[in-house]
Amino acid sequence: MPASASAPGMGVLFNWDPPLPEFHVEMNRFADGISDFTALFAEIGGLFKQDMAAQFVTEGATSGDTWAPLSTAYAAWKAKHYPGRGIGFASGAGMQSLTGGAGYTEIITPTTAEFGQSDGATSTPDGSYMAFFDKGWSHASDGAHAPARPIMRFTAAWGRTWSALTARWVRTEAHHAGLLGTGSKTFNQPLSDLSYTDTLPST
Repeated sequence: MPASASAPGMGVLFNWDPPLPEFHVEMNRFADGISDFTALFAEIGGLFKQDMAAQFVTEGATSGDTWAPLSTAYAAWKAKHYPGRGIGFASGAGMQSLTGGAGYTEIITPTTAEFGQSDGATSTPDGSYMAFFDKGWSHASDGAHAPARPIMRFTAAWGRTWSALTARWVRTEAHHAGLLGTGSKTFNQPLSDLSYTDTLPST
């Protein structure tokens, strides 16, 4: 895209003259690449499980206020039956159902993705509730109307991280398509090796 002074007035004249056949091939390749979000969704799924695990380990502190303490009665019962385990940890079933263990589901297609507790883990065909649902309800309410202890509490920081990962995935697909060159480090690395911790532009 050569630029030259425009005469007789003041300004710059841009002359867009790409090699059109090659450019069309690259654009089509890029469009095809970004039509399948499978790799991006897999990365986001990994982050989701990490974020949910951090919620349990820090008792909610990674996303906001620390969870409310247990009621006196339940704390005494838990100390007897599950000694030494923090809030959200009894059998561990609730955490597992959000971090990749039993009761967790991850459904990824080229255009959609679902992460979290599976329907089978929370309810039955007749409408009754399963153990994973009961544990989630107990965690939120303590069984005695205690303040809620939200697990699914997404923060702006998480959103920025996921957005940065998405931006880098798009950039990588552009490299693979040949639009940004093929000799850079970004092009040669797999998506999972890219950094997505850089600060995003404010605009």
